[in-house]
Amino acid sequence: MGRNPGKSVRAFIGVRVPCSRAVRRLLRQIAALDGAVKPVEPENLHLTLRFLGDTPLTEIPAIADAARRAAATQSLFTDELHGIGVFPRADRPRVVWLGLDNPLAWSALFTALDGQLAAIGFPSEKRPFTPHLTIARIKGRPPAELDDILARNRDAAFGEFEITQLEVLQSELTPRGPIYTTLAEAPLSKA
Repeated sequence: MGRNPGKSVRAFIGVRVPCSRAVRRLLRQIAALDGAVKPVEPENLHLTLRFLGDTPLTEIPAIADAARRAAATQSLFTDELHGIGVFPRADRPRVVWLGLDNPLAWSALFTALDGQLAAIGFPSEKRPFTPHLTIARIKGRPPAELDDILARNRDAAFGEFEITQLEVLQSELTPRGPIYTTLAEAPLSKA
């Protein structure tokens, strides 16, 4: 897809995730750590299916249509947040994440979306898709207490949620953290 000059936004396609009591409690524990670990704000919890980056506003309608076509091929499903880990490695963590119990449903959704985006000119994603919910980012050396939080919650369940739609989102980076604005919704099939 050719990139048009003009106004653009930093965009991605994802699923907003409600903040359960268990996740809220975990975020509070993480927030109490040293400043090197910054938890995601509860209202910003989401699972990214495809990061689009700097995207001209003129392309958003075609992206929204592609997301709607992909979502329509997948049925509503429920998943549970389960377990905690870090990327890229335990000795150099940069992201704290929660796992998901239904990776096959997420992979099917990702594959459908990737195919629809490829049909309108976006190159297919080269990296394998690993569904996870980012709950904190780490800049610098994490405090030792993070290891305790990880060990205590390694196999913990953090609540179920229903996946009903994809969203095309704008991500505006600010000094106080990102602001996400929904540009389009793409409902999953109720069949």
